[in-house]
Amino acid sequence: MMRITMMGFSRAGKTCYLYAMAARMSKGQYGFRFIPDNHRKSLSLNRCWNEMKPQFNPDNGTLVRQGVWPAGTGESDEIVFRFVYGTRNLTYFSWYDYRGGILDSESESDEKDYNKFVEIASESACIIVCIPAEMLQAYMHGDSMAESRLNIILDDLTKYRESRNDYVPVTFAILKADRLAPGEFSRGVKAIREGVFAPLFSQDENWLLMFVGVSLGKFDRNQGDIDPKTHRRFINGTLEPVNVELPVFFAFYCKLKDAVRSKNEEMNKNANAQDIAKGKLQTYNSRTIFGRWWHGDEAKAAKAELEELAKDSGLIAADLQKLQVDFSHVTEALLDGGYVEIWNKGEKL
Repeated sequence: MMRITMMGFSRAGKTCYLYAMAARMSKGQYGFRFIPDNHRKSLSLNRCWNEMKPQFNPDNGTLVRQGVWPAGTGESDEIVFRFVYGTRNLTYFSWYDYRGGILDSESESDEKDYNKFVEIASESACIIVCIPAEMLQAYMHGDSMAESRLNIILDDLTKYRESRNDYVPVTFAILKADRLAPGEFSRGVKAIREGVFAPLFSQDENWLLMFVGVSLGKFDRNQGDIDPKTHRRFINGTLEPVNVELPVFFAFYCKLKDAVRSKNEEMNKNANAQDIAKGKLQTYNSRTIFGRWWHGDEAKAAKAELEELAKDSGLIAADLQKLQVDFSHVTEALLDGGYVEIWNKGEKL
């Protein structure tokens, strides 16, 4: 099962992102769906998303209640989803939703939670780094606080790599992308790619990285009023999630890419073994009558091995074809989204 970990500072938008992704992918995109494996978790995610949506009178269409922004995550939690294409279950993935403030806190009492977070992130199949649009804009304007926070993220990514002794795929999700002016996404990505995150893009490093602009909708820049019942702010705007599914697609893309490579290696290994077995049979057939009689048992073993390898080859080929079809579907969905850049070893793919 894939584990996906989202990291970011307080108020980056991690909780809203989770609710929007679960709601959008419960209906499906590109034939894929993400379905919570736990029924009660599914109900909870639906309730939280519905609290963000405005409620209207079904008879006359008048507004009954404005949506409200959710409170931050109070306790860390892990949610398991089924990754489905059509009616076929492809895999499971777990989403680690940690409580807000772990990356921000200077308190020693939070060190245990932070260390647990590092351990879980180090074991993840993909890490989603949340960078809100306002942080990206601040960095572009030379803000030292934005730079220091992005440096903390870089340090943590380096820590995860050292802990697992391998590279982990990373998605940089630029949240609240609807607040960016035309062309600002590309300029901002270029600024952090050539600036604070430059070490990740060295040709000597094998990081597989994606930048994607994510939005929950279109909102008024003025903050809403406080709901007297929930003490949470009303949402001024329209919920229309964009690209929230792509970071998970990227995680699955990376997993399938490795699986296809591994299966191709298995196919090549099988083909080499078949060549060796065929060579043994050719040597046997070139012998004299006495030589064929003397080495008869070896020939039978080589023939049996060749038949077994041919059978295995058919199974490997079937698995490879299935993986390639899934990889094609995921790649198509991934690249269809706007505001997407994928990089490896300093080169844009």
